[in-house]
Amino acid sequence: MVQTKHDIIQEIDQRFDRLFQWLEQQPAERFSQGPEGKWTTGQHISHLIKSTKPLNMALRLPKIQLKAMFGKPNRPLRSYDEVVQRYQEKLAGGGVSTAQFVAEESKATDKSGLIAELDKERGKLTKIIAKWEEEKLDKYLLPHPLLGKMLIREMLFFTIYHTEHHTKSLEDKY
Repeated sequence: MVQTKHDIIQEIDQRFDRLFQWLEQQPAERFSQGPEGKWTTGQHISHLIKSTKPLNMALRLPKIQLKAMFGKPNRPLRSYDEVVQRYQEKLAGGGVSTAQFVAEESKATDKSGLIAELDKERGKLTKIIAKWEEEKLDKYLLPHPLLGKMLIREMLFFTIYHTEHHTKSLEDKY
């Protein structure tokens, strides 16, 4: 069960590593292809970059600024499973990526660059998380476009699942 900062970092690394292993096995020419009407492999990676970068930026903000921008928590922490369940419910109800996170088209030649960029953002994320004090992960909020305001720890739970969700989608459909 994912709970501590150490667990979160470990799970993020494992989920991203699984994705990178799958990507490395795929021919470059398939990077810009996908099922009819669905995102290409490159678009999945672009989307993950677009969702990880703002998280990294937000986690670097002064905590007083986070509190001023997003308020303070008014409910108990949701577990990893509760965060996943809420996200799945939103998706089942028709939830989709907002414009800010919609993936861009990519070419086969973009494969190594996009993978490197995502890996760089993953590295930044785990380093930033390591600097946070354990108890502070439950004292500050960030907004999520589908799930509303979430505690930092919940947002990290979401990031773990979100990476797994896209990896599974790639594995199953591509």
